[in-house]
Order: sequence, then structure tokens, then C-alpha cells
Amino acid sequence: VMWYSSGGTKSVLHTDGFENVNCLIRGNKKLIMLNSSYPTEEIIDVREGAYSKVDVERVDLNAYPRLAKVNYNRASMEAGDCLYIPYQWYHHVESFNHNIAVNIWFENEKEFNLSPCYGAELSNVTLDSIQFSNVSLDDVPDDNDEEEEVGLRDYLAGLWKGAKKNDLATLTKKLRKATIAKNQDLSKIKNVSKQIFTILDSNKNGEVTNDELDDVDKK
Repeated sequence: VMWYSSGGTKSVLHTDGFENVNCLIRGNKKLIMLNSSYPTEEIIDVREGAYSKVDVERVDLNAYPRLAKVNYNRASMEAGDCLYIPYQWYHHVESFNHNIAVNIWFENEKEFNLSPCYGAELSNVTLDSIQFSNVSLDDVPDDNDEEEEVGLRDYLAGLWKGAKKNDLATLTKKLRKATIAKNQDLSKIKNVSKQIFTILDSNKNGEVTNDELDDVDKK
């Protein structure tokens, strides 16, 4: 995802549902980050959007008393810097000057081997010299590649792939996960999911069959 701003912008304190590498192409940024071990129920008071109403510059300690003792990290970025923001870490971002930045989001691995990082010699490197695991240049389309279209039937089938049941709860969960904008209203996602499911579940048994998926283009 690419972000543009003319500077003077601030984000709310929030979390992301992905691992995150933020690369700044132009401008400056300052970030405040809190470890994910901080109690979510106290700080994330807008649960559907995974963000907080707390003003990090003027913290109301009556509303957020534990923030008085919490440890936090500050980071300053300038053009050319990339910053790793761990999965589910709370962070607040402030941008200065004309800003262009890119977020590289990737799935969180429950078990990740950090042993190669221990004792590694630190050096200034650029992204083009980094080897990303499970990523190949073959995965990057060139200008001559034809874009493969995915039909609605296959897209819906993909959402239920690996699920125990093709039911409404699973569809809602998958659609919410597929929504990159984490401040998306959960009630809207639930409403859209219900409308889609009602159309697909023609026999009204609470589960969408392969035959019903095959008929999706006719509906």
C-alpha cells in the first residue's frame, strides 16, 4: 500500500493484523510504538477498527491509567529508511513535509525462527539486497504478463477454502480478514456477508454447497 500526504498528518493509535515493514520514500515520520503485551481491552476501545481514542500527545490518565507506567518506543524516519512494525503492536504515526511511503504487509507466522538473527552483524543495506523468504521474482508480473481474472465463483470458493463449513460465520470472518482497511466498520462487513450468503444459500440450510457456488453467475 502506498501512502501520500502533504505533511502535518497524524494517525490514531492502532494495531495492524499483519506484520508490517514501512518504507519512507520522501519526507519524515515519527512513530510511537507499544509492545503488543499491553492489555488490548484497556487501550483499544474501538474494537471493530482495532484503534484507540487515546491522544498520545495529551494522555488522559483517568481514562487510561496504565499508560502512566507503560514502556514505549520512539522512532524517527527519513527518506530511505524502512521500519519493521511487529504484528499487533500499537503504533501512532506522524508525518512531516511532503510524504510518500509504502507499507509491505505480510502474514504473521505463529512460529518464527529468529536464531539466524542472533549475533548477526548490523550493516546499512537497501531492500534490493534483502532475500525475502517464500518470495520469488517469478511471482512479480512484468508488463507482458496478462492479468489472470478470477471469477466470482472461484473468489467465493477461495474464501471458504479449508473451512469446516461453508457457513455465514466463516464467510464473515474471511471477508473481515480480507479487508486491509482495519478501520472498516464491522457492522457493514456483517451486513454485506449476510446479503451475499442469503443469495447463495438457495435451499436455506445454513451452508453453501458446491452446486450453489456453481450457480453463482446465474444469480
